[in-house]
Amino acid sequence: MPAWRILQTCTEKHARLEMRTFLDRVLDALPVLVWTVRADGQIDFVNPRWSDYTGLSLYDVDGREWRAALDPDDLSTARERWRLILESGEPGEMEARLRRFDGQYRRFLIQYSPMRDEAGRLVKWCGVATDVEDFRRVEQDLRQREVEAHLVLDNIPTLVSLLTPTGTPELINRQILDYTGKTGEELKKWSGSDLIQPRTRSRM
Repeated sequence: MPAWRILQTCTEKHARLEMRTFLDRVLDALPVLVWTVRADGQIDFVNPRWSDYTGLSLYDVDGREWRAALDPDDLSTARERWRLILESGEPGEMEARLRRFDGQYRRFLIQYSPMRDEAGRLVKWCGVATDVEDFRRVEQDLRQREVEAHLVLDNIPTLVSLLTPTGTPELINRQILDYTGKTGEELKKWSGSDLIQPRTRSRM
């Protein structure tokens, strides 16, 4: 083999090695759990964050994929969702609780994308799990506060509404609904002045 060919081959191998090292570092640094699944459904790779979070190595998982760390209460729903994703061959997602190494469960958004070869054949699936527990708790807290705020407004013994800059009712308490006999959707089509007696409105 000519010297230049040997040099070219060595250079290409070195470049591939550097790229592999770079990709390994990227996977190690990503703040998400990453794994890959063969076309037959067997897991064949997990990134360090997966092992750090679940306390499970690739050997511990033993081909059972993320179900090894799944909350038993979510297992049936997650299995069905995973089956539908597999059948579609298209990207998909689900939410499920994954067990942490200390036995605590946190909610994750789990997303799958198919990996295909040059001929378009599906060879693997790439799974990514993002911790959304804190986000969901904030959402739940905000919903609860909204319910409590509406409860307070509905029990104020007077008519209360919040209008947009154009005068369209945005928030209406129960007293207004009972007084007008209208639904919330009907009142949203009114302007704030529609609630005022015409003679009084003409003097405003």
